[in-house]
Amino acid sequence: MADETENADLLWPRGEMSSDPKTGRVPALSDAPIFAPYEKTRPGFELVRAEVCEEGLPGEDFEDVGGGYFEVCEWDIWHWAVGEKNGTPKPDPAETDPEKQAINAMQRAIGELSEDDRMIRIQSACLNRCYITFPRNIDLVIEGIAAGKPNISEHISCEPPWNHSLLPLLRHRRKHTGGSDDRSHERRPLVRAYMTILDSYLAGASLDDLQEQLPTYAELARTSYHRLGSATGLKRLQVTRLRNALTLHAFPTQQWREAFEYVQRIDGVLSEVVHAEVDAEDDEFAGLIEKLHNGLCHQFFFRRIDHLIARCANGCGVVASGR
Repeated sequence: MADETENADLLWPRGEMSSDPKTGRVPALSDAPIFAPYEKTRPGFELVRAEVCEEGLPGEDFEDVGGGYFEVCEWDIWHWAVGEKNGTPKPDPAETDPEKQAINAMQRAIGELSEDDRMIRIQSACLNRCYITFPRNIDLVIEGIAAGKPNISEHISCEPPWNHSLLPLLRHRRKHTGGSDDRSHERRPLVRAYMTILDSYLAGASLDDLQEQLPTYAELARTSYHRLGSATGLKRLQVTRLRNALTLHAFPTQQWREAFEYVQRIDGVLSEVVHAEVDAEDDEFAGLIEKLHNGLCHQFFFRRIDHLIARCANGCGVVASGR
């Protein structure tokens, strides 16, 4: 993966930004405000300018509040996406939490915050204990709090809007060099090894031939073949579903949403075939695959693959009618 400091302008929708004809600079990347005026925000929330972030966040992950901004709940990043967006409105998390109410009151008393302080608040909201660098990511946020500006040397999670938008934008504006990426490139070879193992199983290839092709992952191949056991029609269908899901995580892409929708469509077709095969009334396997799509940066990504392989062999993750 290329360093974001070199390719930051590739992470935003170019069609929504116009360059200055005299300087050639793109305002969204160079000097456009990132946040709405402070007096327009409500405690516990932040208003982020949409044009400085990756395409699709407003209306997809966060509420589009108009005026070119979307709102981020700093108590719960997915507050809107799992609430109002899905037709089940959730109250402000602070309404029933005295501790959050007290912190909101402190925010009001402090008055206007600097851009760096507002950045640290969003970075903290995006912190995730399931990220592969945990607990190091906590230290990064604490270091930023101590310094009075966010630590942008490493990723602290895969959560928007920090990961693919604000972090590379800050690195670009502050000419930060040497920052590490999200380390996905280190994990993709193992994803591709899993895919080769599943392809080999689907083709009926021998374990010896597979291990010759994957000497580095010979033990993983043996374990996976042992878990899967003898191939059956239903087992092959579920293995194909898992293999399909892994394509999203095997290679870097700038078209994640399109690829995700395509993978989902394929899985839907395979799921219907599985249901017809066993007259199933519940597709538990789909829910397990959905968790896999939490991302390659999740601590338990590969453990989940192993769990799915085991489910392929043991019950195949479906509940038959009448059981």
